[in-house]
Amino acid sequence: MINLIDKQKIILEAILEGKTQRQIAREMKISRTTVARYLKNYEISKSKLMGSDEPKIKEDIICPPKYNISNL
Repeated sequence: MINLIDKQKIILEAILEGKTQRQIAREMKISRTTVARYLKNYEISKSKLMGSDEPKIKEDIICPPKYNISNL
């Protein structure tokens, strides 16, 4: 299960360090689809908030991951 720190690490490594989804997945020992999902969710949130305040974007980065437990 991904925690908040892992979620932040995925986003920051992709954006700040320019790492690929494959590199991040390999280093963190998680699925590439997991990395892709968090990056996609970040991009969706960012595009929704582009007209809004910068703090709201930061808030989205630091909020804990949400899980769909209906599949369990």
